[in-house]
Order: sequence, then C-alpha cells, then structure tokens
Amino acid sequence: MGNGEIRIWTLSKSGGALISTLLSHTKSVWVVEWYKANCLISCSSDGSIKIWNIKKGICQKSIDAHVGKIWTIMCDGDVIYSGSDDKTIKCWDVKRCELLQTYTGHNGSVFSLDMNGSDQLLSGSADKTLRIWDAGSGECLRSIWVSHTSPGWVMSVSVSQGHVACSFN
Repeated sequence: MGNGEIRIWTLSKSGGALISTLLSHTKSVWVVEWYKANCLISCSSDGSIKIWNIKKGICQKSIDAHVGKIWTIMCDGDVIYSGSDDKTIKCWDVKRCELLQTYTGHNGSVFSLDMNGSDQLLSGSADKTLRIWDAGSGECLRSIWVSHTSPGWVMSVSVSQGHVACSFN
C-alpha cells in the first residue's frame, strides 16, 4: 500500500475479515513475511525493517537498515536478510536487531533473495545477475549473467533441488 499500511485479515471459506491495520512505515511497504505465529516482519521504501507484534497490533522493533528502498526481505530462523536500492544485502539478528553481515558486489538494486539450504544465499538484481553467496562469510561464490544483451532486471529468484529459477523483466 502506498501509504505504508499493512492490513491483516482472517481467512475463512466465506471470505475474510480485516482484523488489524498496522501503521509505522512512512513510505510504501514492499514485502511482509511471517516470522513466528504472532510476529510479522516488513520492509519499506523508507529504508526500515519493522518487527510487529500482531496480537498487540504494534511495532515492537524498528531497524534503520538501508540508505535506499528495501525491496525484499527473507527470514531464515532468527536471521533476516534484506536487499536494497543501495546495492547491498544485509543480514540481521532478529532478536537483537543487530547487523551481522553486509554482502557487497551487486551493481544495481537487489530485488529478490532465497536460501539454498542453510549455507548459500541467492540474490537477484537490477544489474542482470543472479549471485550465489556463502551465507556465513558473505563471499560471492558465483555470479550468473541472466542476460548480456536484453534490458531488464532479475526480479525474483527461487531455488529448489539443485535448480534455480528467476524472473527477468
């Protein structure tokens, strides 16, 4: 939503009921992801990551994570990965809201993230590459050019059973 709102509904066979509207972001929210049963994590154009207590309907924690828009987040246990306009990926400890690692190497905005097991992070970027990172060290293990000639960006990445898929727009 353009105004930084997050809305939560219950699901039922007859439809859904709006149960909560969360307000704290100052610009557009790009991604929401469930962290635990009553905890939601969001990222925004305002450069922040918010950790929400859904039962109370409040923002419990806020991380000023990036200089530019945050396009994507991904939770992996008690870690959040975020990708941004600032061309970096950052790894955060959810409980302490502490920066653990910064991954540098992309030459464009980072739009998508996925994990290959627990040790490899994959990212897609406006620089037309899909990168595979060592999640622990932050080292870029491989860079795959999705297109050498066509204009466009790697908008989404998904990895499963030894295969990587990406959308290129």
